[in-house]
Amino acid sequence: MKVKVIATVLAILMLGISLIPINNAFAHHFSKEIPVSTSPLKMSITDNYLFVSNLGQREISIIDTITDQVVGTITTSEGVVAVKAIPEKNLVYAATFESGGIDVYTLDAKQYVKTIELPDSKLTVWHSPGDDNQVYLTLLTGGVALDYNPKNGILYVANYNANYVATIDTDTNQVLEKIPVSPHPYALKVDSITGKILVANMAGNEITFLVPDEKGGKVTHTVSSTVKTGTVPWGIDIDTMKHLAYVTHRGGHHITVIDVIGEKILDTIPVGDDTQAIAVDTTEHQIYASYLQQNKIVKIDGKTNQIVNTIEIGDLTWDLAIDSTTHKIYASIQGQDKVFVLGPKSIAMTLPVVTMQTPVALVGNIQIHGQDVDVSDATVDIDRKHIVLNTHTPDGGKITLGIPRMILDSKQGGTIDMPFMIYANNKLITGDPAVGDEDTRFVTIEVPKDTESVTISGTSVIPEFGPMSGLILVASMASIMVLAKTRFRFGQSVRV
Repeated sequence: MKVKVIATVLAILMLGISLIPINNAFAHHFSKEIPVSTSPLKMSITDNYLFVSNLGQREISIIDTITDQVVGTITTSEGVVAVKAIPEKNLVYAATFESGGIDVYTLDAKQYVKTIELPDSKLTVWHSPGDDNQVYLTLLTGGVALDYNPKNGILYVANYNANYVATIDTDTNQVLEKIPVSPHPYALKVDSITGKILVANMAGNEITFLVPDEKGGKVTHTVSSTVKTGTVPWGIDIDTMKHLAYVTHRGGHHITVIDVIGEKILDTIPVGDDTQAIAVDTTEHQIYASYLQQNKIVKIDGKTNQIVNTIEIGDLTWDLAIDSTTHKIYASIQGQDKVFVLGPKSIAMTLPVVTMQTPVALVGNIQIHGQDVDVSDATVDIDRKHIVLNTHTPDGGKITLGIPRMILDSKQGGTIDMPFMIYANNKLITGDPAVGDEDTRFVTIEVPKDTESVTISGTSVIPEFGPMSGLILVASMASIMVLAKTRFRFGQSVRV
């Protein structure tokens, strides 16, 4: 009887040790603060660098998005409102505050090249400081938004007070056109697929669509339509893969969804308060928007247009930028000298798999990589031919599994790989078609929010007493025999 107890205890201890996950490396949601120059405003990401305009200091901050460290600065003539880098031309363009022009710098040497004068940048206004003293004042205007179309090499500039969009040839750094738009254009975005330019006009409460037309080597633009979206449209970004634009409003509690190809409103997403900046993750099709007077960012699922999460950041955001490869969000903070970095929760781990049936046996390990999903226990049901993972994901996320074929496989006719059946909380969902090599199958799963279990079902599974379980039983018996021999050596008997 004592031998049986010892065997059971040893087996449990061995399994307990084996079930500790190895190579477990989590990078939790975080808010990292990057010091920049005074009063950061608009930002833009190009390749692996984030360029930050600083209104309160004559400087552009350059941040390496891999290390999230400032790796350089460009000294400018005035405070900067917007910035756009074009690495393939080794140029950086800066819209300086009401200067009447766009400054050009080299990217590598960070040296001043020239200032491109904007057309009709001087405005004459009537001013009456007193009843008997009426004068006219001449004021300079300037660019407030920049974007670039690599297909035609044109830089687009929104001039807020002069009510037009200017086009600049980045080969010659000369102004090509002045295109009148609705009052006070504050934001613009180029759709890299269609080539259309969407302009958010604050006083006009609408989006202007500009369409390029190239004839005889010359590119001109026409206004194809205007779309009323709500009071004071402020920010705009585009999901280029889905041809959808998203617009925030400083005077409306919603985000407008626009069909870029059809140039029409598809939906309005209620968000409960006035919004400001917006950025789209074009890989995950997730939208992030900041509030005008609340210290938080709202996350919206682009597949459903539903709010899935709210991120508290503790400060008011001026602008947002997102890296669609790493899924990191960058937020310039109003009135402060810093940029926040917000990242997804990542997982990279090796998780042991044990049998549901008794005797409980360790059958191998699966590799797990993903974001925003905690994965704990993994068990294989030999009778039903599936693996069950315990999960925790308040906002939903994605995991990629590497499953050894010796543990679970899915084949048609025993020879042709076929997709696994994937279930979340026992409901069938869609997973990427499983691929693999000779030894392992790989499957990527979009895990819905609040999923507590994920089941992967196949056609073949490791036998109940496979080689791994046999090894565990043999090891357990070997330990018992050693213990028994030791006891006999010291003249102690073992009662069975």
